[in-house]
Amino acid sequence: MRILLTGASSFTGAWFVHALAEEGHEVVAPLRAAGGYDDPIRRRRVAALEGRARLVPAAPFGSAAFLALIATEGPFDVLCCHGAETADYKSPGFDADAAVAANTAGLPQALEAMKAAGGRRLVVTGTVFEGGEGRGTEPLADFSPYGASKRRTAEIMAAEAAKAGLDYVKFVIPNPFGPHEGPTFQRRVMSGWAAGEAIHVSHPLYVRDNVPVDLLALAYAHAVEGRSGAHPSPSFYAGPVGAFFERMAQETRARTGLACRLTLADSQSFDEPEARINLEPLNPADHGWSEAAFWDAYVAHYA
Repeated sequence: MRILLTGASSFTGAWFVHALAEEGHEVVAPLRAAGGYDDPIRRRRVAALEGRARLVPAAPFGSAAFLALIATEGPFDVLCCHGAETADYKSPGFDADAAVAANTAGLPQALEAMKAAGGRRLVVTGTVFEGGEGRGTEPLADFSPYGASKRRTAEIMAAEAAKAGLDYVKFVIPNPFGPHEGPTFQRRVMSGWAAGEAIHVSHPLYVRDNVPVDLLALAYAHAVEGRSGAHPSPSFYAGPVGAFFERMAQETRARTGLACRLTLADSQSFDEPEARINLEPLNPADHGWSEAAFWDAYVAHYA
């Protein structure tokens, strides 16, 4: 298939491109930036995409350049809307209204152009931290203004896809981790252990869903191909946060001999919903994925 995918410079986006290319699909990836990126991790991700996707600088979603891309380089079988406004996404001051407007700018025109050129499917990335997604502590409210922006964006995209006559798939992401991740707590933990530091987990009792990013990318490729239904909700290491980091310590210690010192708080406050995980446990055999190979690569990335 020919696939137009936004957000390819992001952590998950770069892995999604890799998985789609490995499946034999042709990927065109419009980028927001006109030139390079200040963030060295993002620069490395984009450099690794050379040869796997055609990268188109300065073509953010909804822009004239983006619409021209559909017109001049189509037809595309699938439009993957993975990019979204994420700046300061953890801040309570995140502007959800502005994010929704940016995420959906030019959407009707883009979908009309896709359909006119023979496009069949719109795949939108959601997050388990949106209201109504996954399962866990009731009510399933938005975790944050960012979660609200993702929910509202998906609702608008679903409605516009129906108007345009495109199949609609919403792929829900839990908490991915792996090589080339951004400034996550997992990255802080792995870097700290490599430097001989002890790590303290202050919120070990939260129940969350951590998914190896390469396995998540394989599941995403299935969704883009129409093999996972209209609302895939992939899950893997679902359980208490403390238990997950104990697993991470065990896997890292076995491969490096590092001490991987870890302490867990005896108690914690619950500033967020206590539990939120995705719905569909992934079966590695369905994707030809090796858990041991993932940990080998992840630990080597930091060691």
